[in-house]
Amino acid sequence: MKQSYSNLLRKMVITIYQPIVTRIELFRSTRMWQKGVKATLAKYKKGGAPRFYMLYDQSHKDWAIMTYDPNRKGMLAYRRLVQLGKWKATRYFKNVKDIKAASYYYTPSKWGAIGCNADNKVRAKKLKQWQEYYMYRVSVPMEKLRSYKKKYGIS
Repeated sequence: MKQSYSNLLRKMVITIYQPIVTRIELFRSTRMWQKGVKATLAKYKKGGAPRFYMLYDQSHKDWAIMTYDPNRKGMLAYRRLVQLGKWKATRYFKNVKDIKAASYYYTPSKWGAIGCNADNKVRAKKLKQWQEYYMYRVSVPMEKLRSYKKKYGIS
């Protein structure tokens, strides 16, 4: 009897807590993405490279804003990081299309290709992609919630 009450209490607490923490974490992820976009655009305006991609560096818990090809100004470039052996990620990108698909934002190209700002659907898709990644890989409260639910068998 006591066990059933504690299980019901746990389920009730989870049903109250989960929507609140989900909204808070979605808001945090959106704010973090917006700050990353601002930093990417600032780097793009400063110049030097034709296009910048915004990736997330899990080991440093920060944005890795980089170009694909090495450039004259010595800015962070994906191919240069791979050559030096400093790219520690789960996957490597074979071409620009791969890094464009995996990035959470990209600027317009100086040769005419449009960026995420020009198309709202692409921008919304990239934000959604980041929010999903954030909720499962970055957010500590969501990770704790998932482990608690798994521990007590709450679905």
